[in-house]
Amino acid sequence: MVQEKTADVKTMTEFTAKKQKILQAALDFAEDGRWPEASLDALAVAAGLAAAEAAEIFSCREEIVSAVLQDIDDRMAAEDFGFNPARDGVKDRLFEVIMLRLDLLNENREAMRVLLKDLTASPAAALQHKSAFCHTMRLIFEKADIDFSAVWQEEAAVPALAAAYMATLASWRHDDSADMAKTMAALDRNLSRMMRFLAVFPFRDSGGKSIWSNP
Repeated sequence: MVQEKTADVKTMTEFTAKKQKILQAALDFAEDGRWPEASLDALAVAAGLAAAEAAEIFSCREEIVSAVLQDIDDRMAAEDFGFNPARDGVKDRLFEVIMLRLDLLNENREAMRVLLKDLTASPAAALQHKSAFCHTMRLIFEKADIDFSAVWQEEAAVPALAAAYMATLASWRHDDSADMAKTMAALDRNLSRMMRFLAVFPFRDSGGKSIWSNP
């Protein structure tokens, strides 16, 4: 039994290592302007793997892009923000979580610009990523310590946050400043608009006040 568990762990470790090699190859291709020619076979070669090995992990390029973004989600989920809802306003919490995500994207800025553009250029690719994107928006709310007491509240809030995030991402793509000042200003504006919109819905805290009116 112990030997079986050890073998399973080794297999999973090898799988993860191969996966990370492919993801790094994808980032390298995107950063170097070679993403249009990045077939699965080409990425496998760059990762030092056989084509069959890569095919066991990913079946298409869209899956690779989704995996890159999932890594960002995983790192964001692992972050301990230490928020105190009694002290930190809703907007401030959302701002900090989203800025962390943008900082993570910035680590491979040029590559992420290319991959995100590719993801939204194809309706099929965008549709495939829809579920994962909604998960990311829910994760942002979760990390900002914003809980919803009813399904309809989440259904209203997730699209609103998605709109604010995508508008901010458009600014991030064109913001080459070291401090991301333009991106932060855009995020501040977009979150304010989102909160004004959501304030018309009856989201209430224990004191009967709209949670979106919390500065």
